[in-house]
Amino acid sequence: NRRDFQYGSLDVTVLARPGNQQRFLPGTLVEIASGNLVLDAGVTTRKTRRIRFANLPAQNLRLRAANPNLTGVVTSVNVASGGRGTKITVTMRPRGIF
Repeated sequence: NRRDFQYGSLDVTVLARPGNQQRFLPGTLVEIASGNLVLDAGVTTRKTRRIRFANLPAQNLRLRAANPNLTGVVTSVNVASGGRGTKITVTMRPRGIF
């Protein structure tokens, strides 16, 4: 029985629209999950809105971004194997606007 696991990396950029909502982005929690298992998590800061997740399984994963001042985002992302990495941008909006 031989297993061949493939891994890749994921770059997540968190934005807010309209632009004046960018000030609420620090403290946004970004989680990468496979099923109900959280594989990795990161938090944005005032200077860093891009988070790099390395050594993720190269498969379809779920990305969750949550911020108490903005709407949350849940999306599916297919992580490609290899060194180039997969890039995704998530856009958050003010609460109450869909």
